[in-house]
Amino acid sequence: MDKYRLHFGFKRLSEQSRHRRFLHSKQELNKTELRFLTHPDGEFHVALGMVEQTLLGFGGKGIGVGRYIRLHYKPDSAEVSLTVADAYQGRGVGKLLLAYLAKVAMDDGVQRFLFYTLGDNRPTKHLLQRTGWEMDNEIEAGAITFDAQLAPSQYLTNAITAAKQSNRNK
Repeated sequence: MDKYRLHFGFKRLSEQSRHRRFLHSKQELNKTELRFLTHPDGEFHVALGMVEQTLLGFGGKGIGVGRYIRLHYKPDSAEVSLTVADAYQGRGVGKLLLAYLAKVAMDDGVQRFLFYTLGDNRPTKHLLQRTGWEMDNEIEAGAITFDAQLAPSQYLTNAITAAKQSNRNK
């Protein structure tokens, strides 16, 4: 992943978006965090990014990142995070990132996704409810943990199909 895009993408996030992503107020990413977030190993730490398409192809600003990190004590389970640039929120970017992450994860033997979010994060709660996954949740100190059993999801499959069709039509 590109440190430059991630650094400046983070700077463009609103305070609310940063708070929702990190579950607390965060003004910047330090060098250690940037290194960790931009060097996934592809096995225990998997990250997918989306960038704007430019006239010359891809290479524009980063618009979203999704990642999962397997739990070392339970490698068939992984913590998931999604971050979408404010200008692209509500446009299906998070859904598409989650769809591809779930596909990669299931292909790699991950069976459960854990999501940690603030209780007032309605967009994330809505997205997770629409997947159709069997899910438990736990509420503690204003935060919710969603524990989702991964399974094929027509909702997410439709997102991938629509994105592929859209790209063919350009």
